[in-house]
Amino acid sequence: MRRVAIWALLAVLGCFALAAAPVANAQAPTIVTNISFPEGEFLGTFTASAPLCPSGTFVDQVVGGGGAFDNAHVLVFAVTVRKLFTCADGTGTFTIQFHTQLTPATAAGCHESGPFAVVDGTGAYAKLRGQGDFCLLPGLPDGGFRETFTGAFRLG
Repeated sequence: MRRVAIWALLAVLGCFALAAAPVANAQAPTIVTNISFPEGEFLGTFTASAPLCPSGTFVDQVVGGGGAFDNAHVLVFAVTVRKLFTCADGTGTFTIQFHTQLTPATAAGCHESGPFAVVDGTGAYAKLRGQGDFCLLPGLPDGGFRETFTGAFRLG
């Protein structure tokens, strides 16, 4: 009887361990933008994973920033940007504020990187919360850039 109780306890603990284990290959929600620069504005299109809308457009508003330069070379800089995303399916808008940085600590493979947080939303995204990190990658065929915002998003 005692041996059965131990095996039952181990089976229950094993179930808890499996339930708590992360799912292999699970990916954090991501927004991917394609930035163009018509007439000096920063705007473009995006795709996103749930719980966000699948696609839409965005426009950037630079809030402020600065940097350090040496003989016309950028050493470090940081800029605060608010990006307004408008969902193509009409479900609402959401705004992310991020701090783009170019420093010796910039994430590997990124032209610029930094933290972001959701700061506003309308419609289905009025109670959206989220935060994470972003990476700016140059090299789109039209001379534009691509950003990835990867983190945690929740509605409500």
